[in-house]
Amino acid sequence: MSKETILVVDDEPIVREFCIRLLRMKEYKVSAAENGRVALSMLEKQQYDLVLTDLQMPEMGGLDLLREIRAHYTDIDVVIFTASATVETARAALTSGPPSPAPRPADTTPRRMRATGARAATVSC
Repeated sequence: MSKETILVVDDEPIVREFCIRLLRMKEYKVSAAENGRVALSMLEKQQYDLVLTDLQMPEMGGLDLLREIRAHYTDIDVVIFTASATVETARAALTSGPPSPAPRPADTTPRRMRATGARAATVSC
């Protein structure tokens, strides 16, 4: 059985590297992008099962990325993580796709996300 392919999107290099190392330890195939625009370019070239994205980034943030993924890549699961979640951002994330909020702490493995039917989740760190 092949492992899922995950795209990590965050403007902070230390966060990207942490996520990459953690997911690779679990033998996932992982790529990374520094913002939503770069992530969209990568999505055009390669198939991903899951996108883990920060909410607030320069050029294109997580909510805009989520909307683009919902419009063009409906089979990709998305988890938005942030240190500054608000009711408004959670509501915006949930209305950008079929809602399944992920409680904190969240089991965000792609297999678990699919098992619960999650399509977009916001996780506050």
